Parts: sequence; C-alpha cells; structure tokens
Amino acid sequence: MRPRILPLALALLTACSGAVEPQDPGPTQPGADALPPPGEQLGQRSAPEVLPPPVPAPKEARLVVNAPVEGETVKNPVAVSFSTTGLTLGPAGSPTPGQGYAVVLPDGKPVPAGELVARREQVIHLDDGASAMSLTLGPGAHTVTVQLVDGLGRSYGEALSATASFTVNPELVDEQR
Repeated sequence: MRPRILPLALALLTACSGAVEPQDPGPTQPGADALPPPGEQLGQRSAPEVLPPPVPAPKEARLVVNAPVEGETVKNPVAVSFSTTGLTLGPAGSPTPGQGYAVVLPDGKPVPAGELVARREQVIHLDDGASAMSLTLGPGAHTVTVQLVDGLGRSYGEALSATASFTVNPELVDEQR
C-alpha cells in the first residue's frame, strides 16, 4: 500500500502549496490586457495638457528697437535694447492681458501670430521681463529681430516685432570672450 500513498501525498502537497495552475480565461476584448501608462491607475486616464487660449495683444501695443540703431556699425558685445508702449513686459507664465515678454532672434525673422517660439541656441527668451541684453556676433552684416510673445511664449505676430540691421566692425570684435 505504500506505493499508492506517495503519489497521493504529493498531490495533496501541491494542492495545499497555493500553486495555481493557469486557466483559460476565455475570449477577451482587444486591448483588455493593456496596462495604463506609468503613474495612472486602471480606469483613470489623464487628459492631455490643454494650453489656455491666446490672449490678444492690445491694439495700441507697439515695439521699438532702440539699439542697435538701424545701419549702425557696432562692436562686440552688441547691446540690444527695446521699448514697448501699450504692453507691459513681465515674466513668463500664464498669459495675462496687456502683458508679455520679448524674444531676441539674432539674424532671425518675425514669428507668425500664435506660433510658439521654440527655445533653441540662437533664440534668446527674455522671460524675466527684461528689455535689454547683449550678444556676441561674428564680424559683418547682421540683423536682430525682437518679437513680443505672451506668457507662454506664443508670438503676438509680425505687428509686434521689430528688426534692426547693423554691422559688427571686424577691427572692434573681441576675439577672446
């Protein structure tokens, strides 16, 4: 009788060990086994971030580049300054009526209205509300475009941009900075 007890004891041990044999769950709906993205719980999906609508710039808003002066010959570092009327310069953040900040585009062009001005190497966001800065450019002819944007960096369009053309004098260029 001993030979029959051993297989029976092994079967009982397996049943009591908590091991569960996989069972066929039957048909499922497509995607039913998909896990939610990290940080989300089942049944809870977060909506994509929606930006607030653009706040239009005041109709009386104007921008003027004060330096460099159109056609001027300058040395490095090139002082860039500008002033606004009808629009207050402030820090980046939520769009606020009557407020924005400036983006300086060395050798760049105005950005179409509503377009987000990308942050890249040759685009300087003065997102602290500044109205002046300096930059170093190679010798020769250049332009500097100042573009006003809303608190999120969306362009107010060509009407609120200003460009000045100037020349950096090669004899006045600081070679080592």
